[in-house]
Amino acid sequence: ESIIALRKKYGLTQKELSALLGFGEITLSRYENGSLQDQAHDNILRLAMNPSNLLELVILSTNAIDNEKNKFLQNQLQNELSICQMVEAFFNHSEMNEFNGYSPLQINKLIEVIKLLCFNREIFKTKLMKLLFYADFAFFKEFQKSITGLQYVHLNYGPVPDRYELILGAIMQIDPSISLEPREIGEYTGEVIQINSLPAVSLLNENEKRVIKEIGKKY
Repeated sequence: ESIIALRKKYGLTQKELSALLGFGEITLSRYENGSLQDQAHDNILRLAMNPSNLLELVILSTNAIDNEKNKFLQNQLQNELSICQMVEAFFNHSEMNEFNGYSPLQINKLIEVIKLLCFNREIFKTKLMKLLFYADFAFFKEFQKSITGLQYVHLNYGPVPDRYELILGAIMQIDPSISLEPREIGEYTGEVIQINSLPAVSLLNENEKRVIKEIGKKY
């Protein structure tokens, strides 16, 4: 599912991605259909999930995809990395402390957390803010660090990530498969998080995935 999500995000066919990674299309197809990859291929796939590594592969593998698509993909990845770097630099200016859970903010990791919480579920934006809070604090209680590196503030309806609107805006620019859809609830209007691609959870370790799933199930 993570491989399929990666391909869809960047508009790559199996043939193109396998050429970038350096192994056969049939092998990649087997992995997408559930076969367990060997350790070497697993390492390569996990590295490719990081946009900076994928960009390097695209630049180096000039024959893997046609020139026009290569240039388009380079621009897409460079734009994504630029937004990530600006937002992370803005929020990671202070030292690691209890307010950010002794973890740096990583936008691409946060995207995976949001997708895991919201995929195939109707989650309103306000509720998502609370789920992120519970997941980070539950993980901190168990492991003395947070998952996302977000800092939280107390607003009228409870805890939310500091300057969450700015962060959500950056996330939707980086990954267009995440969007907000207005929804009427009686006399009120809310916004539901829409996820239009499979979660790619390669940046999350097993304990992080477990806690996120437990919070999603409990609340």
